[in-house]
Amino acid sequence: MLFSNADEELEKLKLIKQEIEEINTLELDKMFVGVEDIQRVFGCCKRRAQEFFKLPGLEIIKLGGDPYVNIWVLYEFTKQRIVLSEINK
Repeated sequence: MLFSNADEELEKLKLIKQEIEEINTLELDKMFVGVEDIQRVFGCCKRRAQEFFKLPGLEIIKLGGDPYVNIWVLYEFTKQRIVLSEINK
């Protein structure tokens, strides 16, 4: 029984290591998305993409006057929105 738990913990650590290695291989220019990226991904017009960056609760940074959002922040934001929309059904 003791070995079983140790094996499980070792497997969890291997999975965490893999995730960290994947994160470390991300290129910096892919860590942030701007208006054009949102426009392309969602297939919307530029105005709608700009409005997206004004949604309450979305943490953005401005570089040169242009808004950007970190992909991990965007992931958490959209995940929360999906959960809230499911609850409100």
